[in-house]
Amino acid sequence: MQRQIIAGITCLFLLSSVALTAQSLSSRFYQEYKREEGVRNVKIPGWLLWVGGGLAYNSVKDERIREIIRLGKRVGTFRYLMDETGTQIPTQAYAALEQELLNNKFEDLILIRDGEEHVRVLIQERNGRLKQILLLLQGEDGVGMISMRSRIRIQDLNHLIGMFMEKSGLSDGPRRKGRRREPQA
Repeated sequence: MQRQIIAGITCLFLLSSVALTAQSLSSRFYQEYKREEGVRNVKIPGWLLWVGGGLAYNSVKDERIREIIRLGKRVGTFRYLMDETGTQIPTQAYAALEQELLNNKFEDLILIRDGEEHVRVLIQERNGRLKQILLLLQGEDGVGMISMRSRIRIQDLNHLIGMFMEKSGLSDGPRRKGRRREPQA
């Protein structure tokens, strides 16, 4: 009986530590550096974003903006952390965070390098949904991180990108299943 209890507790501990590892990497980084002098931070809970989106939705008439608000209602906790002095967050800690994220099922969505400036968008996807989106910034004047927990479906993101491409003239618009393109004469 005692062995079964110990085995059960061990299994629960291992499962909980594995489940919390990926989501807590950015959270731990945020918690560690948010109180440093010269570091700006903002944390907005998901329910507040949801309520704000619901209030704005009824007052907006443009369908494209309403689509963005609908997508925004699928965003959870939003964290912003920026070292404006460039001295409070060590570059080694920032590099270690990047490496840990890549080792814990985060994938590069966008990577831009321009001299000393680096912008990296990492995503964690599960079951066709973006579970977490991270924007990591590194430059001469400091480092920063924007983290969002989300329930955004990849097809919704593709639809939104198609809408913006249509508006900018880069495409004929978002394509949906069953929609046929008319041949151009």
